[in-house]
Amino acid sequence: MVGFHGDGDGVGELTWSQANLWQGMTLDGPPISMGGKVSPPTPLTADDVAETVRFTVSRHQSLRTKLKLRGDKPPLQVCVSSGEMPLEVIEAGDDDPDALAEQVEKRYRNTPFDYENEFPVRTAVVLHNGIARWVVTIYLHLAMDMGALDALANDIISRDPVTGDAAGPVTSIQPLELAAKQQQPPALRKSAAAMTYLEQVLRVMPLRQFGEPRYPDEGQRILRLRSRAAALAIQRIAATESTSTSSAVLAAFAVGVTRYTGHPNVMAMLLVSNRFRPGFADAVSPVVQMSPCLIDVAGATLRDAVIRTGSSVLTAYKHAYYDPYEQDAVYDRVEAERGQLEYWSYNDRRDLDRSAAVGPMPTDDEIRAALGSTEHRWVPTKSTSTGIYLTVLDGPDDTVEFELMAESRFLSENDMVALTTEIETAAVRTALEPDLATDFPGDSPKSGEVDPGREVIHHV
Repeated sequence: MVGFHGDGDGVGELTWSQANLWQGMTLDGPPISMGGKVSPPTPLTADDVAETVRFTVSRHQSLRTKLKLRGDKPPLQVCVSSGEMPLEVIEAGDDDPDALAEQVEKRYRNTPFDYENEFPVRTAVVLHNGIARWVVTIYLHLAMDMGALDALANDIISRDPVTGDAAGPVTSIQPLELAAKQQQPPALRKSAAAMTYLEQVLRVMPLRQFGEPRYPDEGQRILRLRSRAAALAIQRIAATESTSTSSAVLAAFAVGVTRYTGHPNVMAMLLVSNRFRPGFADAVSPVVQMSPCLIDVAGATLRDAVIRTGSSVLTAYKHAYYDPYEQDAVYDRVEAERGQLEYWSYNDRRDLDRSAAVGPMPTDDEIRAALGSTEHRWVPTKSTSTGIYLTVLDGPDDTVEFELMAESRFLSENDMVALTTEIETAAVRTALEPDLATDFPGDSPKSGEVDPGREVIHHV
């Protein structure tokens, strides 16, 4: 056990981001975790790992916060200033330390968290002859998001190498303080504005973006398209159109989806990090929320689609700060009038700097040649969630991956291949022929016109 002592404690409501995550965990299945196993770049002992655990938990309230469940009501967060954190120490001996680390990581991920009695972080160190071969750390998503993991890593790296002292005091907002501020008039006004925007989008978006179910319900499938051509195209679009790579790839998604479905616009719920807001940049706690982004590409050129996407993204980011329970009320009200709404979920999870493209621009020939290396592969899943999700990921060797998770009743395997191919095609054509209309003729089949004999490539 590792003792800790830090500033700040108390009981309070969840933050808006935590409440969003709690809703997803209670509606869609098991708790979401983050983290994994890391091989230390320098020799560490179990005591060294324990000291790092003590440092991080003492500094950051989210890591020493449990929940108080309240039945049908959202839980409360309970932060303590001192206590003990478990550290599992495993000496491999004659066993394979790599295999042991994998076993520990799997066990940590698959064992449900005891919300009321367990802190939201699990850590183990796998030793070989007393030296750490692996450190396994799994965080409950309620305590961390991807930005928080980066902030925590930077906090550890920036410690004084001799004394171990922190580079400076914690300046970012802590969850208890944030939850209290979100009940004050300034934050509530932002939430009200976000709800007005949400209702406007819900009333004009296509009602049935996925169409009627056409296939047997066999659960969720996950397909990944890995493309070097799309990665090169996105880099070139961002540089040519003076936009971010995030807007470039989102524009390709919007064009690909609208071409495939036949709808003139697409509504996607974007996973937005609120770290651009004051005091949020280095927060070691979740600050992400979903925000609707309506992108209309009808009658546009591919260049116009990029410009329109950039404008829509800014509006979505502006309104990604809200009370999620008020969001539920808006959905219920609109669906009572319009019927069930279907929307895409979109998450750009690339680690690269998305603000601008860097390096020499790829040529036309390089982009076209890269199309030959595109591949699809199926990813096993036990997800029971509903809807259709597109996640953008960094792939190996300077590629980008489009991960499409879809309900089988809406999209067959061939449909999923065709749809991800449309997104890649949209990116490439935007880079090579930006003045082309978005309804350019193409070889990819449209929804309802998929050739049942089309080959689906299964990569191991």
